[in-house]
Amino acid sequence: MNKNLLIIFFIAGLLAFFPISCDIKSPIEGISVKVKNIPRTTSIRVEFLDQNAKTLVSTPITLKFGGRNKNDVITDVNQPISQMTVRDGIAYFAIKDNIIPTAENPVEVILIVQSSQYLSTSSKLLITKTGSNSFVVNLLKPPVNPNIPAPAGITANEQSFGNIATSAGTTVNIVANSGGNIRSILTVPSGTILRDANGNALSGNVRTQITYFDATSRSAIPSFPGGFSVNTNTSGNGAFVTAGFSAINMFVNDTPVESFSRPVSVQIQVNPNTRNPITGTTVRPGDQIPMWSYNESTGTWNFEGNYTLQSSIGPDGKQVLFVEKSDVTHLSYWNLDWYFNACYLSSKIKFVGGCWDLLYWYIEYENGQGFLGSGSVFSNDPEIVFLNAPSNTPVRILAFESFSDLINYYYNRNQSLLRGSLLVQNLCAGTTQTFNLQVNTQSSGQTVNLTVRGRCPNGNILDQGTLDIEIFKNGFWQHAGRIINGQITLNCLQIGQTYNFRAYYNGQYYYREQQITSANMVIEIPLPGDIDFCN
Repeated sequence: MNKNLLIIFFIAGLLAFFPISCDIKSPIEGISVKVKNIPRTTSIRVEFLDQNAKTLVSTPITLKFGGRNKNDVITDVNQPISQMTVRDGIAYFAIKDNIIPTAENPVEVILIVQSSQYLSTSSKLLITKTGSNSFVVNLLKPPVNPNIPAPAGITANEQSFGNIATSAGTTVNIVANSGGNIRSILTVPSGTILRDANGNALSGNVRTQITYFDATSRSAIPSFPGGFSVNTNTSGNGAFVTAGFSAINMFVNDTPVESFSRPVSVQIQVNPNTRNPITGTTVRPGDQIPMWSYNESTGTWNFEGNYTLQSSIGPDGKQVLFVEKSDVTHLSYWNLDWYFNACYLSSKIKFVGGCWDLLYWYIEYENGQGFLGSGSVFSNDPEIVFLNAPSNTPVRILAFESFSDLINYYYNRNQSLLRGSLLVQNLCAGTTQTFNLQVNTQSSGQTVNLTVRGRCPNGNILDQGTLDIEIFKNGFWQHAGRIINGQITLNCLQIGQTYNFRAYYNGQYYYREQQITSANMVIEIPLPGDIDFCN
């Protein structure tokens, strides 16, 4: 593994402010680095987390870009990009340098996430500032591996059978872990023709996946695609409070089914402990619940109508509550949610105290039936801004030192994993407010100021440019900061300890080990004499 990271830092990053565009041969392992007007004004780092395994996703993901600013997405070397393959669970990209995001005018990018091993989803990123930005997207793998159980309240089932067009009516049942007989049911009438994205009839072996999410399970809620701060086709931006949802996927010889020749039926059952925010009580037969379907390419929820909550007696003799839609013509996330207006530029949360470079945060409704989002925040920019917060909805902001702590908290609500918790009754209480969340971390150490510069054989000093770097801490790679004109400040380091650093550049990571010997260090990197700057 290449240990000479900072040499590459200078060649690939710190030369960036100079008006050149050339291939520079690195003296390290013959690597050829293309320098093209770096740094990026606004950089994005997205972690994709496997909710089953509680780790970063290790298999390839296809990531496509949509949203208002999809044409402003570029690579870290200034190349336009409409999609990318993500490996090792972390994606890096940037926004065109002439686009300056603000809270008043945020950059909107929709991540459309597809994988052969995970439920497809999308997530809307609202980017409100220049510099480094970090986000988290949760992914779920169906069917559930029996050796890696899903979070409580999520059940996935896969069933294969012959060609539906020549078979009897087919019913696929799902039973949720946390709700007894609560389930999602897909009914496909005999003789139904399955069609692909172009409307072509499909024939062959049919494979169906159904995943059910119980609204009363706090560990199921984070899988909701895009979060509960939503955009709808009827009312624009707002917020959902959920009664449960289901993801249905069908394949014929591994080709996704997109539509049907005749309507099929989808039944979504509702946990009787679900609270109706309109009535203020648990749900009852006769309640009206809106149903929505999800457009992954736009991140928009489409209103399907208000449906009456029905009841029947289950096999165990207990009452079953359900909503049924009998005229389904396409597959989607099917979602039962009450819609509420949201306020724009509502509030800020500032994380104060503790010793940390980066914290992970998660914001859930106090009643457990939704969440505002999750992500991470840097110590040099410890505020997050809410652009579309639900009115009169109590929320709890939670802070964690690692993403593994965050995911583990989904499972068992272990309070010892929390590094901070704050209840806010109403993020929409008039003028923009700032709420301070006190952080109590387990990390210790001190602030270290580094001066990083390159020295040519002829004595020229290179200390210009910007590059994001990561540090390996608490068992995972996390954002450490930015080298800006040769300067970077790192937090919570132990003097005398050696740390591993890395940087992502042009599709590749570069690594370096560095011992921290004092609180103010100068690191000089010898540069090769044959580069333009040294000549």
